[in-house]
Amino acid sequence: MPEVRFVSGVLIAVGLLLALARLLKLPQSAVLFVGGLASTLLPGLLPAVHVDPEVVLGLLLPPLLYAGTAALSVDLLRHAFGRGVLGGAALVIGITLLVAEATRLLLPGIDPAACLLVRIAVSIGDTRLAQETGQDQQLPRVLTDAFAGQGVSARLIVVTLYLLARNSIGGPPPGPAETLLRLGTDLAGGGAIGFAVGLAAAEFRRRIGPATVEVAVSVTTPFLAAALAEAAGVSVAVVIVAAALTVSWRAVDRQTGEAISSPEARLVSRHFWLEVGVLLSGGLFFLMGRALPEALTGLGRFGWQRLVLAAMLLLAPVLAIQFLMALLVQVLPGTPPVPGADGRPAGRLRTAAAASWSGHRSVIALALVLAVPGATPDGRPYPDRDLVLALTGLLVVGSGLLQGAMLAQTLAWAKLGGAEEKEHEGKVAHAQAMAAQDHASHAEPEVAAAEGRRALTQLRQADAIGDAALREADHAVALRAHAEQASGKRV
Repeated sequence: MPEVRFVSGVLIAVGLLLALARLLKLPQSAVLFVGGLASTLLPGLLPAVHVDPEVVLGLLLPPLLYAGTAALSVDLLRHAFGRGVLGGAALVIGITLLVAEATRLLLPGIDPAACLLVRIAVSIGDTRLAQETGQDQQLPRVLTDAFAGQGVSARLIVVTLYLLARNSIGGPPPGPAETLLRLGTDLAGGGAIGFAVGLAAAEFRRRIGPATVEVAVSVTTPFLAAALAEAAGVSVAVVIVAAALTVSWRAVDRQTGEAISSPEARLVSRHFWLEVGVLLSGGLFFLMGRALPEALTGLGRFGWQRLVLAAMLLLAPVLAIQFLMALLVQVLPGTPPVPGADGRPAGRLRTAAAASWSGHRSVIALALVLAVPGATPDGRPYPDRDLVLALTGLLVVGSGLLQGAMLAQTLAWAKLGGAEEKEHEGKVAHAQAMAAQDHASHAEPEVAAAEGRRALTQLRQADAIGDAALREADHAVALRAHAEQASGKRV
C-alpha cells in the first residue's frame, strides 16, 4: 500500500536527517525541511501521497501539544504569570492584529478566512531553535520561564482561534463578540474537562505498573483529551494543555515528595515525550518541505516571487512586536533583573534583542496549516489553501533560517549570564536533593527518593531553581533510586 510505504519512508527519512543535522551541527528544522524538499525532486523515493488534513489535526497535533506542556511545572506558570502567561496572550493578540493589516497591504484581495488563518498560525512562537543550536544555555531563566509561560497561553489562544477560523472557511469570518464568547466557553468548559482527564490519568498511573503500562496510559492521555474535546465541542488545545498541566501538578506530592510513578516509569516517560516532540516536529518540517513546491504552483493570482517577498516583509512586524513585548515585560512589577555575563544586570535593549531573536515561528503553525482542508464544508474547493500553506510555511522556515543563522552572534553580543546561572542552580539542586536522599538512607529506595524530590519541590516553590535544574536533579534522584531498587542495596 502506498500509504504504508509513505509513512515508513517519512520515519526513515526523519531519523536519518536528525542524525545528519547532529553530525553537521546544523539546525534540525532546516535540515528536515530541505530533506523534505529534496524528496520531491527524487522520483520514486516516496509515493505521491497527500497527507489528509484530518490526520494532522487528529493524530499529530494532540501529542505535539501534550509533549510541549507536560514537562512544565505549575510553579513556573505561577512565578512567571505576568511576563509569561499574560505576556504570551498580549503577544499573540499584537502579532495577529499587525500581521492582519500587513497581509492585506501586501496581498490585496486575499480571502478573509485565508488572511485570518495566516495571521493566527504565525502568531505562535517557539524557542526550539535555541535548543537545537545549543544556545539555550545562554538565556537566563527570567527569559526562558517567560518563553515557557508565553507558549502555554499561545497554544490555548492560537489553536482555539484556528479551529474557529477553520470552521468559517467558505463563509464570513467570526466577529469579535463571537470570538470572545468562544474563547471564554472553551477556557471554562475545556479547562474543566482537561482537569478531570489529568486527575484520572494521574490516578491510573499511581495505581498501575510496570513502567511500560504506565507510559501507555500517558500516551492515551492527549488522545482521550482530544476525543472528549470534540464530543463536548470545545477547543482541543485547552483540554490537552489543562490535562498535561494537571498531570504535572499531581506527579509529585508537594508535601511528602511521593511520586505517582516508579523511578523507572519517571525516567522512561520523560525521555519518551522528549522523543515524541522531536519526531513530530521533525516530521512536520519534512512534510512541509514536500508540500511547499506543490502549494507554490497553485497560488493563482499571487506568484511565488511575490509570496516570498510577502513572507520576508511579514517577519519584520512579528520581530518588532516581540522586541517591544520583551522590553515591556522587563519593567513589569515582580520581574527580576536579567543577569549579565559580568554578574551585573544586563541592559534592557540587549536583553530585548536577544529575547526577540530567540523566538522564531513555532512548528505548531506547520501542523495548523497542513490541517487546512482543501474544500469548504459544502464540498466546493477551497482555492486559497495553497496560499495559506505556502505563506505560513515560508514564514516559519524563513524565520528559522534567518534567526538561526544569527542567533549565536546575537546572544554573544547581548552578553547574558544564563550559563553561569544554570550552572549555579544545577549545583544547588543536585546538592540538596542528594543530601536529602542521603539523610533517609536507612529507608527504602523510593522513600529516600521522595525526600530528594521534596527538597527539590521546596526549592522550585521558592523560585530558587528553574524547571531545567529541577528536571536534571530529579533525573539524578530517579536514577539513583532505580539503581538501588535493581541492586537491592545502597549505592
